[in-house]
Amino acid sequence: MASTIPNEPDYFDDPEVEAQWCIDMHAEAERYLEDEQVPHGAISDWPAFRLAPHVALFAVASREQPGWIGLWVVCGDLPTDHLDAASIASPRAALATFASRWQAYCEALRSGAEAAELRIGDLAVRADEVLPMLESRARTLEKWAQTDAVWNGD
Repeated sequence: MASTIPNEPDYFDDPEVEAQWCIDMHAEAERYLEDEQVPHGAISDWPAFRLAPHVALFAVASREQPGWIGLWVVCGDLPTDHLDAASIASPRAALATFASRWQAYCEALRSGAEAAELRIGDLAVRADEVLPMLESRARTLEKWAQTDAVWNGD
């Protein structure tokens, strides 16, 4: 997603800038779910987890069980993606699950297998560009999921 916010080291320390970034990421999550035709309930107004400008993770209400989380959507400086929240109880677990899913996807593609669960652009043309980026983002998400300090006691 192209952002109108400059990427300066301490720019996101400004609460108004961070709030606008969160609004932009909410719109990105909403656009993604609509484009992918993913049935969903309401998207939380504020990310369940965020590290601006890198990642925003949104809880999405279940359509079948109002009041429960049905999906997790991640967006930011990484591929926008979603997961079924049925067995993923926390934002921390959701980040770890995205990381492991993306790592498995990259391993499958590198070994020549068809990985149907996740589609990122036209990998046949851009695999050499996309795979290193996705592997890097997966490692970063995994690191954040494992780092207690990132979660403020979660």
